[in-house]
Amino acid sequence: MLGQYKTQGKGHEIIGIKNLLNMLDIKDKIITIDALGCQKEIALQIVNKEGNYILAVKDNQEQLRKDITSSFAIIKPESTDEQTEKNSGRVELRKCTVINNLKMIEQKKEWEGIKSIIQIETKRCVRNEQQEQTRYYISSLNETAKVFNGFIRRHWGIENSLHWILDVNFDEDKSRKRKGYTAQNFILTNKIAINLLNQEKKIKAFYDSQEVKS
Repeated sequence: MLGQYKTQGKGHEIIGIKNLLNMLDIKDKIITIDALGCQKEIALQIVNKEGNYILAVKDNQEQLRKDITSSFAIIKPESTDEQTEKNSGRVELRKCTVINNLKMIEQKKEWEGIKSIIQIETKRCVRNEQQEQTRYYISSLNETAKVFNGFIRRHWGIENSLHWILDVNFDEDKSRKRKGYTAQNFILTNKIAINLLNQEKKIKAFYDSQEVKS
């Protein structure tokens, strides 16, 4: 966790993203944002600050999504990559396909720095039940499908490495702190604690050795 910005309720998240980006040094960094942050002004802001972006595309950018799906139906991709992950009885196959030919993206000049469109197809098998999903992204990077597959996977890993820990280990969902800045300050303290714990290697090594001995 590098920073946080309190928004003024629902509908103000885009302003919050912009303000948070202004607070951070993102030069030569890769910014991954869910579909809410797939905005032309946010792409411009990231490029102007010398960063790169990978932005999820959904129906909030209807024309862009249509152009991307049409591209993957017609244009030959530059590269593809498949990765399989097995974890706790779940098997997941992730296929990443990348196209750099943007001739079908009508608004490409309005998306600052756009170089690639990405398709991620996932197939999950959990307890003999199969789930399939297709997601789309735009990026200012010109990378292979293997590289993009890794970047996007790490984005979704934030749910497990941060939000899940806050909800389960730190019991944030049960918190009743409301007065003044109490909730905001306490959340920030918890996130700082997670950062420090992730940097501490000796304690983890101690517990690992105890588990091995047991």
